[in-house]
Amino acid sequence: MSEIYLLERIGNIDEKYIEMANKASVKKRNWYIPTIAAACVAILLCLFFVTRNYNVTDEIKTNEIILEKSKGIKVSFTDETINIETHADLIELTEEQIFNDFNNVIIRGTVQEIHNIAINNGSDIEYNALLKISVSSVIRGDCEEGMEIDILIPCPINEDIWVEDTGVISQAKVGVEGIFMPIIYDESSYSDYGDGHILYMIDIAKYGLADGERFVFLDVGEKLAFANYAFPKLSQQMSLDDIEEYIKSKK
Repeated sequence: MSEIYLLERIGNIDEKYIEMANKASVKKRNWYIPTIAAACVAILLCLFFVTRNYNVTDEIKTNEIILEKSKGIKVSFTDETINIETHADLIELTEEQIFNDFNNVIIRGTVQEIHNIAINNGSDIEYNALLKISVSSVIRGDCEEGMEIDILIPCPINEDIWVEDTGVISQAKVGVEGIFMPIIYDESSYSDYGDGHILYMIDIAKYGLADGERFVFLDVGEKLAFANYAFPKLSQQMSLDDIEEYIKSKK
C-alpha cells in the first residue's frame, strides 16, 4: 500500500503532501497494516470518522462493528495474537506543520479501554485498535471535558506485534494519561480496495491518529514517551503540564 494511496483515502489533504508522497513513493512502496501516510493527516495510516453515537462497549457484545456506508468490508473486534512486522516511510514534517496543518483536535486524557480490531477488506486483513479516552482537558477542538472519545490508532496493542512508526502509541495501556492529537475524519475519507470493496472511515471512529509517533505524548512513568526527534525543544523529563502549555503557545 503506497503512501500516496493512504494520503488520498484520508481526504481533505493539502496537495503539497500528495506531491511529497508521490516523490517518496519511488523509494518505498507497500505495506500491510494501515500505517497512515504520516503527512496527510499526518501521514501513514488510515483511520476513520463516525457521525453517530458510537459506543465501543455495546458493539463488543456482538463482536462485529456495524458499517453503515462501507461495502464488501467486515470489521470486528479481536483477541487474536498475531506476529506482524511492517515498514513504511513517514513524510517529514516540521513541528509547526504537526501542530497546525491538520484538521484535528488536541486533548489531554486517560486511556479507559483498548480494543484491537481486524479489518477484512476482501483480500487482506489489517489490524488496528480503538482507544477509548476520557477527556480531562481540551487544548484545541470541539471536544468537551468529561466526555469520552474513541480514537483509531495505526496498530494493534500487543507485545508480539511491531509496527514501524508506532513506537509511542504502542506503549498505551489502560490508565495511561497522555496528550492526543487525532485527525477528525469526514465523508471524503475512504479506502477503495477494488472489486466493490470500499471502506468509509466514518463507519469506525470519529478520530484517528495519523501516525503512532508524532501525534501523541504519553506519561509512561519516569519519563514521557513521544517523538523527541520531531520536537527538539521538548524533553522527556518534562511533564504533561509542560507539554500542554507548550502546545497552547503554538496556536
